[in-house]
Amino acid sequence: MAFKKNYEKKSLSLPGMIDIIFLLLIFALVTLSTSQSGVDTKKRGAQHDRFQLPNIGQAETFESDQVLRTLLFQVEYVDSTNQKRLLVLWPDVKDSLTLNDARINALKDWDESMKNKMNPKSAALIPSDYLSLGKRDFEKTWLCSLIRNSIKKYTEDNFFQPSLSNRIEIRAVKDTEFRLVNYIMTECGKYDKLIPRCVFRTVVE
Repeated sequence: MAFKKNYEKKSLSLPGMIDIIFLLLIFALVTLSTSQSGVDTKKRGAQHDRFQLPNIGQAETFESDQVLRTLLFQVEYVDSTNQKRLLVLWPDVKDSLTLNDARINALKDWDESMKNKMNPKSAALIPSDYLSLGKRDFEKTWLCSLIRNSIKKYTEDNFFQPSLSNRIEIRAVKDTEFRLVNYIMTECGKYDKLIPRCVFRTVVE
């Protein structure tokens, strides 16, 4: 007995085709949105990577007749020599003392101390070899002791609570070594929020 093979023509069903089209459409939309968000993220990242470097502007100066309103450390030359000294300029309680007057007071203390061979209370000679000193030896010098004691006394007497107006100022000749400036700023930093600012100015020769 012979068997007959029945061949049936298979055709794609319409509902199946619609499902496949919708799946492809959804896949395309998801892929497009993902790739687009990646591009946006790269653009935003590129914008965040751009930052401004610090600018060195015109040197800020302090006029000699200007009223001194905070503790100021002034680094200057001793007469016409290359030797430097640090003057501690104290403001007046009534804010009526000028920079020049405060400097005159510090120089009087300097002269009297030099005559009596004592360490002045408002000045210190900057050792010519202090850059070669170790940290401990450097901090044992009268220069560092004067800086520490001055900042401590002025802070205890004037800065009772954190404020952006609290500041210590440094006024120095242009070739002042960074180690000295850094030490003053480090000592100010020990008082945390009580001294939030340390202003640096340049001596006008």
